[in-house]
Amino acid sequence: MKRVNYLRGLLLPCFIVIAYAAHATDPGQTDLDQRLRALKTDFVSLARQMDANTAQRGDQILLGVGEKSTIALQSVALQLAGQTIYSHQYLESENRSLAEGGLQTLVALQLPRGQHDFVLQYTGTTPDGENFRQAASFSVSKAASVKVIELTLKNRGNSEPSLSKREYR
Repeated sequence: MKRVNYLRGLLLPCFIVIAYAAHATDPGQTDLDQRLRALKTDFVSLARQMDANTAQRGDQILLGVGEKSTIALQSVALQLAGQTIYSHQYLESENRSLAEGGLQTLVALQLPRGQHDFVLQYTGTTPDGENFRQAASFSVSKAASVKVIELTLKNRGNSEPSLSKREYR
């Protein structure tokens, strides 16, 4: 749900900027009004699709970086029951997005009911150029409802990061 709200938060300012730019550059008000109505309709339709897609995708595991975190990720790998289910190498632009509060969907899956043990392995660098390689374990207890698990890597100064977990229903 937080990801949907985050995406809506990104789309609304884009909608406002597009509408303003169109208004500022197009003297034909009737054409502008029609395009603006079409854009609003598209925005509402997209928001509804995002809500439906979130429910269909099932359980999600998201990754973010703490507000004042100073790390640059190089890679992550997520394991479930000893099997790697996701791995990723980071670009500089992805690190900037994470540092600005972005969340990355690591995986969307249908977890069966019960207890599930995960391991997140991550590598990166601290601001002073020191490389780190860490692994953190976490568990998810699944009931009937869809879950969104938000993982956050946090550090202070030049320290290596620690992992925290929040669950949403």
